[in-house]
Amino acid sequence: MRAAALLALCLLSHQGATAQGQLLFLDAYKHLSGSTPDGKSGQELTPFALGDKEGLQMLAAGRKYALFRHTSKDRDTVFIHDTATHQLEYTQEVPVNTDIAGPLFGDPDTFMLRTFVGATDKNSAFIVKLRAGKLLGTISTQGFKDSIRALPDGRLYRINDDSGRIAVAAADGGWRDIGALQIPPRLKISDWRISHRGDKLAIMYGSVDSGGVYRSDIWVANIDGSGQYRLTSQWDMMYPRWSPDDRYVAFQFDTTSSLINPAGLGGAGLYGHCSYWYAPVEASNVSGISYGKAHPIARQMYVKKSGREMADTCTLLAWEH
Repeated sequence: MRAAALLALCLLSHQGATAQGQLLFLDAYKHLSGSTPDGKSGQELTPFALGDKEGLQMLAAGRKYALFRHTSKDRDTVFIHDTATHQLEYTQEVPVNTDIAGPLFGDPDTFMLRTFVGATDKNSAFIVKLRAGKLLGTISTQGFKDSIRALPDGRLYRINDDSGRIAVAAADGGWRDIGALQIPPRLKISDWRISHRGDKLAIMYGSVDSGGVYRSDIWVANIDGSGQYRLTSQWDMMYPRWSPDDRYVAFQFDTTSSLINPAGLGGAGLYGHCSYWYAPVEASNVSGISYGKAHPIARQMYVKKSGREMADTCTLLAWEH
């Protein structure tokens, strides 16, 4: 009864709904671009390509983004932009391979900088005034197996990749356990995203099958790990992204990694399709998605890129206001 009621709710809420906000993605030349979710309007946001040592990180619950550009052997220049207007607010230099989280602890200029040297962060991160380049202190990270991001209320939020244990830290720097994800048997945490309100998680769990092909799906849980349920059930879904109002979860639908080429090698990436779709957050066990075909619950996302309307994208970085 519960599953049937949820499905009916999803269909009713989804019928006639139009996705809002803007999509940030990479075009064919790896330039950062923006588009409406219907693929009718868009613009290129960077004149340069984002390479392996350059990228984008979302800040302030999606209201700002940090754009990294590799400028020297051991330094990156980070450009802080307003997401709604794409206006540059300031720049700062940071060490290469640095993650930024924040703002923190009620201060719009305070952020965590976590620098990796090889596979280690030396179990600590810096708390800084980013605009001024001022060091405020350090905080323990518990090691590279813990992924750390910021909650909208300014606390740091940490998930252990192996155990699913969840902890938060406030301005005093002390970590407090609040719960744990229930990692499904034989699967591992591959990616996770905090909702814009900070009350839910979208998690990508996956594993390598007997043929050597990576398979994954998307789950949703409360921010403390409780109430977890499976959003998709097709094993071709990756990299979740929340809609600006948290009503939908977008995900990459990638069949290129699950097909077998004529030589019998799995995951060759020579066949199949890759695109982004979205489904209502109340949905569960969404399956039967097929490229180019309408689905009763999920919808395909489109972007405008290189002047072409309603194009597919396989590189959705964020879905924001």
